[in-house]
Amino acid sequence: MQVKKYLLLFFILILFFVSCTSKSNEVVIPEAILSKDSMIQILADIHLAESEATLYPYNDSLGIINLPAYYKYIFEHHKIDTAVFSHSMNFYLANPELMNSVYSGVIDELSKRHARYQKNN
Repeated sequence: MQVKKYLLLFFILILFFVSCTSKSNEVVIPEAILSKDSMIQILADIHLAESEATLYPYNDSLGIINLPAYYKYIFEHHKIDTAVFSHSMNFYLANPELMNSVYSGVIDELSKRHARYQKNN
């Protein structure tokens, strides 16, 4: 009888500890990594710049591809450098669920920008 009480107590304690542990699989974004919202804005800008560079690939006066100038402008606008962006991009790529969430946000952001463009023209 005494063994049954201890076994019951043991199982109750195990159940308590299992139920109290965090089951969150949410990835914590380190401080050195750009926030999800920042990544969404930057990637939306990059995709628009890549589209522009595809449509108009050369700078008229120098005959060089515009894309590096676009990237430089985007990084200056967002007050980051290529190392910060690259490090952040690698972090998000290593966390596919988080990256999927970022790209869902990019699609939403591009849709909003398109709607504003349509409204103003």
